[in-house]
Amino acid sequence: MPQSAVEESMMDSFPFEQQFVSEAPASFMLIAEDESVDASQPFWVALDLKLQEGWHSYWKNPGDSGMPIQIEWTLPQGLAVRQFKWPYPRKFEQEGLIGYGYEENATFLVEIVPDGNGVNSLEKLQAIDIAANIRWLACSDALCRPGEDLVTLQLPVGEKAANDAHAKLFKDSRGALPTQGDVVAYEQKNGFIELEFKLPHQVDIFAVDFFPEHKSVIDHAEEVLLSSVGTENLQICLKESRRLQSNRLKGVALLHSNTPPYRQAIEIDLPINYGVKGSLVAIADASDGYKANSVAVVSEDVNSTLHEEFPEEFQGGLAMALAFAFLGGAVLNLMPCVLPVISFKVLSFVKMAGESRLETFKHGLAFSCGVIVSFWFLAGAMLLLQSSGQLVGWGFQLQEPLFIGGLAALLLLVALNLFGVFEMGLSITAVAGNLEQGSTAKFSGLCSSFCSGILATALATPCTGPFLGSAVGFAVTQPAFSALLIFTALGVGMSAPYLLLAGFPQLLKFMPKPGAWMVTFKELMGFVMLATVLWLAWVFSAQTNSLALMLLLVAFFLLSIAAWLFGKYYTPIASMRAKLVSGGSAFMLCAAAAYTIVGASSPLILDMGAPMTSHMSEGSPVDSAIAWNSFSPTKLLSYQEEQRPIFIDFTAKWCLICQANHLVLSTSEVQKKFAEKNVTLVKADWTRSDPEITKLLRRYGRNGVPLYLLFDGKPGSSPQILPQVLTPESVLEALKKL
Repeated sequence: MPQSAVEESMMDSFPFEQQFVSEAPASFMLIAEDESVDASQPFWVALDLKLQEGWHSYWKNPGDSGMPIQIEWTLPQGLAVRQFKWPYPRKFEQEGLIGYGYEENATFLVEIVPDGNGVNSLEKLQAIDIAANIRWLACSDALCRPGEDLVTLQLPVGEKAANDAHAKLFKDSRGALPTQGDVVAYEQKNGFIELEFKLPHQVDIFAVDFFPEHKSVIDHAEEVLLSSVGTENLQICLKESRRLQSNRLKGVALLHSNTPPYRQAIEIDLPINYGVKGSLVAIADASDGYKANSVAVVSEDVNSTLHEEFPEEFQGGLAMALAFAFLGGAVLNLMPCVLPVISFKVLSFVKMAGESRLETFKHGLAFSCGVIVSFWFLAGAMLLLQSSGQLVGWGFQLQEPLFIGGLAALLLLVALNLFGVFEMGLSITAVAGNLEQGSTAKFSGLCSSFCSGILATALATPCTGPFLGSAVGFAVTQPAFSALLIFTALGVGMSAPYLLLAGFPQLLKFMPKPGAWMVTFKELMGFVMLATVLWLAWVFSAQTNSLALMLLLVAFFLLSIAAWLFGKYYTPIASMRAKLVSGGSAFMLCAAAAYTIVGASSPLILDMGAPMTSHMSEGSPVDSAIAWNSFSPTKLLSYQEEQRPIFIDFTAKWCLICQANHLVLSTSEVQKKFAEKNVTLVKADWTRSDPEITKLLRRYGRNGVPLYLLFDGKPGSSPQILPQVLTPESVLEALKKL
């Protein structure tokens, strides 16, 4: 509603209204449309909100944070509120959080009707007393302030008589309400919802905002795309949310035009069919108030249309894939976060130098079995999910916040153990491969080696290094037996160096002899583990939000106390009572930490705030001075239509090779060459599962990141596929070929 209308209405003398309270940032009053009403007929009142300058309140969907206005009505018996009309909101963004709400003024229209009860009592009424108990939240750039107000209104009962002084207020308020949208048809395809509806006026639309009524229906961080603009119909494209929780698309589309009326709000309410991709769904249910005039079935894939001429990279057979898998597995040992576990395994061989060769080989074989069994488990889970229709790829477990949080907690305990906070025989120390404080029992030692293989695999899978990407991409296209054979070769490749050391202990003669240096080395590895925990916490924050990250840190705090209690009081010389108290307390703290991590990864917490690293907006600066565009099939098509070169970076926060390659892409010479060649830069972020990115990776024979594609902009031409480990020279060489 225009501010002037509210100000004029406020200047008038209202006989039945509560005045504003100036001390609070938000204040309310009830306004009657009529001077007197007939209690047996519906009538309207207005709840008028005034906000101080610099403050805002919230719509029924507040967005990433906030609280909508909540009202508890008190009415005479026989009357009820039938409709509460929300004016269309505005969109505001602060520190990456998107909100929907109101600034300055907003007027909510309320329809009160007889509900069929207490008819006799209504006939005896001389006046109608209306009370609204309002709970609200108002925020500024610096702080938020909740409040609760009780506003009242008394209306005389008699022959209905309009109040001319309030006519303009109610007229303007009704003009701020969304109108019913005349939707022609809509289409769900490739993670997008396309809507086509008739315009109420033939105007020049240049932008559209969409305010979803429910969270987790569309990705509101993505801009609304105008697919086409006609004189009568308008098409918009919305990005589906990754956490779909509703079978209806309800909201308000706010159209911005260059001609009057400059803003038009259209209400959208229609069923959607989540899970069915590549089909056009018509709105044919008359009960929904929409009709489908013309609908054509469309099932082609945007990615297929764009890339159907492009060949896959891997052209070798099964033998070549096995060789690549073996070499790729061996390279995984060089992953930075795997080095602490690997170092402990090598040191364990050093400490076992005095034992029999057979005993040393058993430990090497147990470690290798842990690696291979882990690869079997991950490969089996991935193939099973893919066979059920899920679009997942290599490293899929690292796209889940629960796995990331649990792995970070485990490594925190490893670090605390390395620092000597606590000691256990068959503890996390043994899991990490450190046998110095382990049990002398042979079975315990072999279990330790097996578990260290599992942990090494968990830390090695974030990236597909050289040779590995093509082999894994080929594996998922093969029958189950061939695929598991390739993953077995991958596990054998990773464990081969340790089998070699276990089988030929004389190779360890180049290592320093056991001594005090091993204690210092163990503690240094604890700091490396803490660095890995920080990296995983960063990945967790990219997948969740600030509240979830805070809960993860609380879990770390609880685990630290548990480790301290266990290490200080659960000792061989402690009394049984001390052991029971300390052990029980440590167990309960660990259970509380586990519960907190599970809660931090739950949809309830994830829906309470926006990701800390949201999708990048068009041209947002990342990686130094390079301006990147967020990935979407629709945008990719539009970029190709411009016939400009396109560079696509398939990446993820949990991929260490990807982060190292970003440094290469940020060098000044590479940036200058990108600008010189007028290359459009696109970042396909796979930190969380994205079916569209997964499909495009498969199109080029990959099942994981990183992948780098350089298109020359010519229609039908194949892209250059750059190496997985980039150097400035390799990127510049590819750009010179454009």
